[in-house]
Amino acid sequence: MIDHLEPNDSPIESLSLLNAYLHTVGVTLKPKVDRKAKAVITIVCLPSFEVEWMLVLECCRSGHYTAYTSTADQEIWPLEESKSITPIKSEAPVSTELGSTLHEIYRLALKGTRYSDSPNMGLDGVTYHFSCDHMSGKTWSPPENSLPGKLGALSECLYRDTVAGKINERHISRIVHWFRCNLPGLV
Repeated sequence: MIDHLEPNDSPIESLSLLNAYLHTVGVTLKPKVDRKAKAVITIVCLPSFEVEWMLVLECCRSGHYTAYTSTADQEIWPLEESKSITPIKSEAPVSTELGSTLHEIYRLALKGTRYSDSPNMGLDGVTYHFSCDHMSGKTWSPPENSLPGKLGALSECLYRDTVAGKINERHISRIVHWFRCNLPGLV
């Protein structure tokens, strides 16, 4: 059972095509957020045969949270010179209580990032890249009831709600409850 995230790809050891793809995703989808706010969580979702997306949860100086998404209008992969990707942007306010809880969940999950004995990678599926407080990690098509699987489910839920313009805290609280029971250190 996978119970942790793995370190992100190294620009030194990764294939040049993978590096180019990840760079294109980052440059194309990075949402423009408030300059006076701090991005506390960044999630990048790279599904096979679907459009890629990025979500940023930011916290402004007053403690208010906002979620921003940026979704490619067409698949970025495979890389082709003739593609012109236009990101579709959305945002939604997040309550202070939920925002701080989400920040803590991703922070604690990323603290457990480590290499696996046998890497969990494949060709088709979905790869999630997570970043929080100068930590980062990734997972590929994680089992549904694992920590990375629940992190992916939480991320997908936040993404859908942000695209809809309103966070469904009642639905998200069910996923948060799982983390409260299964993530050591979460109060």
